[in-house]
Parts: sequence; structure tokens; C-alpha cells
Amino acid sequence: MREIGQINSNLCEKISVFHYNQRYIIKFENSDYEQTYKVREGGSINNMEDVKRMVNDDFVITIMERFKSMHADFVQALTGTIDTDDDDEFDVIL
Repeated sequence: MREIGQINSNLCEKISVFHYNQRYIIKFENSDYEQTYKVREGGSINNMEDVKRMVNDDFVITIMERFKSMHADFVQALTGTIDTDDDDEFDVIL
């Protein structure tokens, strides 16, 4: 897999485009999370310019909303696993 470029966006920290096995792999990164989309080469996507046209502001806004949802899911999973019993606290030393 080789990186063929990056797409600049004011909405997302980093958008990388890779090419591998006749597919374009578009990776969106934002702080602790990432999303990856695979698009088969051919039809309307044949080069980097086609990928850039596909990754428009509307699509990136949807990606950013999904990052928020991913973060909420992660926080919910994390807080659901933390035991808040007082038994886990250290003994008071006087």
C-alpha cells in the first residue's frame, strides 16, 4: 500500500489517500480516532482528482459528526467499565 497524497481540509486534522489492490483507501484522522473508507478503482473514481471531488465539505462534515458519535460511544463504554464502589479506595491513614 502506498500513500498517493493528502487532502487539505479545515474541518479534519488529516486526510490521507492510499492506493492498494485497485482500491483507493481514504483515511480520516482526528485526535484519538480514525475512519477508513475503501473505494474500488473504476467508474467515477480513477485518480486522486476524483477522490478529492468525492471528499467534499458535505462528506467531511458527516465524517466529523461520526467522530463525535465515536467519542460519545467510547466515553460511554469507558464509564460503564469503571467501578465507582468505595471499596476500591485506599484506607484512610491518620
